[in-house]
Amino acid sequence: MNQCFGLDLILPVRGGKNGGGPRLSPPGQKILELYTEMEKESIKAAAPAWRRIRSFSNGAKG
Repeated sequence: MNQCFGLDLILPVRGGKNGGGPRLSPPGQKILELYTEMEKESIKAAAPAWRRIRSFSNGAKG
């Protein structure tokens, strides 16, 4: 992710009680928020088409 964006979005955290791990930088957090917003809007925009697609099924769940 860092290479793709040319920013430090994900930062390493060393040691500590849980042994460290990655954390988001402030730009990383903002990009995550924007992605989540985009995902929600995409799902909402696609809902009418999904309802029409499901109308072709015979009630089968897959």
